[in-house]
Amino acid sequence: MVIGITGGIGSGKSMVCRTLNEDHGIQVYYTDDRAKYLMRNDPNLKKLVISEFGYESYVNDELNRKYLADIIFNNKEKLEIMNSFVRPTIESDFIKWMSDKTNESYILYESAILNTNKPDYIDKICYISASEEIRIQRVKSRDSMNIKDIKSRMDSQSNFSEIEIKQKFDYMIKNDSNNKDELKKSVADFNQNVIKDIKSLKRSGRYLSLLLRHNPGKEDLSMDMNGWVSCSELYKKLKLSKSDLEFIVRTNNKGRFAFNDKGTSIRANQGHSLDWVDVELEQDTPPENLYHGTSPEFLKSIYEDGLSRMTRNHIHFSHDLETAINVGSRKDKKPIILHVSALEMHNDGIKFYKSKNGVWLTGHIPSKYIKH
Repeated sequence: MVIGITGGIGSGKSMVCRTLNEDHGIQVYYTDDRAKYLMRNDPNLKKLVISEFGYESYVNDELNRKYLADIIFNNKEKLEIMNSFVRPTIESDFIKWMSDKTNESYILYESAILNTNKPDYIDKICYISASEEIRIQRVKSRDSMNIKDIKSRMDSQSNFSEIEIKQKFDYMIKNDSNNKDELKKSVADFNQNVIKDIKSLKRSGRYLSLLLRHNPGKEDLSMDMNGWVSCSELYKKLKLSKSDLEFIVRTNNKGRFAFNDKGTSIRANQGHSLDWVDVELEQDTPPENLYHGTSPEFLKSIYEDGLSRMTRNHIHFSHDLETAINVGSRKDKKPIILHVSALEMHNDGIKFYKSKNGVWLTGHIPSKYIKH
């Protein structure tokens, strides 16, 4: 999960992020630090900045921060232009940064300019709040700015009341004190809530699999003949937000779900036991061999009677041994991996299909095509 950490200048976003990193091991992407780095080192970004704000934007190849700050924080149009230059570069940099963080329970994206219209790669947003007096005090101490400039910077950012924060954002941390112990407690509570929410969403994902593949009637869902269910119906009946459902779909390691082109409906890609559902699978030519993991206790009957689809509409196969072992391990700690002569079957007239998430499917497999 990617959680955006946002708030106005002086609210203590960096303090919160450092505490989460030091106390709980949460990885943090600091957009302000990366933006400064990229504005110094990315040639395309430098070219854009100079074209709009002039050669004075750099002194001895270093970013002229005061010159740029005097312009953009006193002119909202110029601020938006600068953001339009920096934002795409930051997004590409962040996506590259998070590519090796897939084993983390969640990571943080710290940014002063996040709002409820968050980028697609942000799942939730936590707003860091602090009183104006505390914020001014922190900025004066940190940056030696005068009050006029601080308030100008504050006015250039979105500001929300506590009621608005609770309505618009997923989490809030009040950072009105400079007491480190108070902050540590608030951060620990936040971390605990996030972990709890992630576990809850994983349970929702498993339940969603049951509903979309086997039993839509359990929640009285309206499913069409191609397996599609309205997202708005799921939001209401499962008490999920749009970002919750997107998170479930994106993080499912089997690629089990798919949205329609408009993002208004969802279905399972395969694995249905509902014989009236047609997920519009297309026939395809399989590779020479496909693989299927099963329990050793079924091996004798498989060699006698072949491999049956049981209650499912199709038998599922993996294109490689590693995936088949992972799938088979859910059935048995020491699964047997069946090697199926798929291309030979295809040439003998048996149809194969390939789902959107790369799973191969077919019906009954005669034993003569199976070995292990």
